[in-house]
Amino acid sequence: MSELETFISEARKYLEQENFVQASASYLKSLESAEDLKDKAVIWAELSWAYYRLNEFERTIEAAENTLKLDPVYKAKEDIYRIQGFAYIGLNKDEQAIDCLNKSLEIDRNSPKQQITLYELAKTYFKIEDYETAYPIFEEIESYFYQNQQDYWLSTLFYK
Repeated sequence: MSELETFISEARKYLEQENFVQASASYLKSLESAEDLKDKAVIWAELSWAYYRLNEFERTIEAAENTLKLDPVYKAKEDIYRIQGFAYIGLNKDEQAIDCLNKSLEIDRNSPKQQITLYELAKTYFKIEDYETAYPIFEEIESYFYQNQQDYWLSTLFYK
């Protein structure tokens, strides 16, 4: 196993253990060892999630932007836009959050993970009092959450 693979493996282990400080440190070491731009893009993408879990939202956005700069055709762009949107929500930057979440949903709207994206998008529209836009999104996701995640379903009913 190369030094790069060792650092990435270590970072992923820390991420699984929810040790986000150590995960981010290992990802930063990985960046120093990485030479290939696509490898660096993957590292930045994974680092963005560690930063997000640490509530370091500006660093999350920066890491996500670095991913797309290094690999404009990154294979999981919907994930990058989603994490950026979530980070903007954390910073109370609603318009930027809406923009990123919509970009994520343009790529993938139907997967289970994107139902949370739709939920967060609807909540953000609700927050800025754009109820006409929020309500149909809550309608769209209600049955999914009823069948799969009751806590979200109850929350959806609250907003409706």
